[in-house]
Amino acid sequence: MSTFHPFPRLPSELRAYIWSLAAHPRLVHVRVVKEPFEVVHVVTPTPSPTVMQVCHESRRHGPYRRAFIIGSKPRYIWVNFEIDMICLRNLNALMAFEPHKLDIQRLMIFARDGCSRFDGYYDWEVDELRNFPALKETHIAIDYGCLGWSALFEERYWGACPRGNIRFIDTISGIMLNGYQLSAAADWGIFHSWDGGGKIEDVNNLEEDIRIADDYTHMSLSDIRAVE
Repeated sequence: MSTFHPFPRLPSELRAYIWSLAAHPRLVHVRVVKEPFEVVHVVTPTPSPTVMQVCHESRRHGPYRRAFIIGSKPRYIWVNFEIDMICLRNLNALMAFEPHKLDIQRLMIFARDGCSRFDGYYDWEVDELRNFPALKETHIAIDYGCLGWSALFEERYWGACPRGNIRFIDTISGIMLNGYQLSAAADWGIFHSWDGGGKIEDVNNLEEDIRIADDYTHMSLSDIRAVE
């Protein structure tokens, strides 16, 4: 049965509770629209949650709230900050969302095309994360120089987000690594790149490689196992 016809006859408290459960995690892409010297509003290509479009009762009890009501001509976006991941085009956009610094718990940021962390561009922008004390999960989506971010992970303060929940996504391969795995992968690549182009000679005999790597880099045996 696709439709539960007796639903309107249920007690109002039970209906409200059911509506409150009608949520699922989403990637909510948000973009700031600007004019010279001012923010106009925030827009999203992410569709509104279905539950917020069913009826007046569902909108009243649905587990979403109007958010990102900022700018000179503000609009709103339905968001559940408990489970939705807010996706931004770049770290620089964070400043516009400081009115929600106590709300945003999950954040995905797309690194700028072709920008290596070695040019210093991201160093100060990562510092913006310290202004978001509710962060529980942070993803950085990178299309160039993914391994270079390992140093940034180690050197910078990433705010309140637990370091184990900071993840780096290579948008070309789709591989996702946490910061510790990324550091291990970067160390491994550096160690082998001198004479093997990043490749190991014998994948069935790694004892010597691991011993040397432990001696001359900060990669641990547990890090290597995590990458594998």
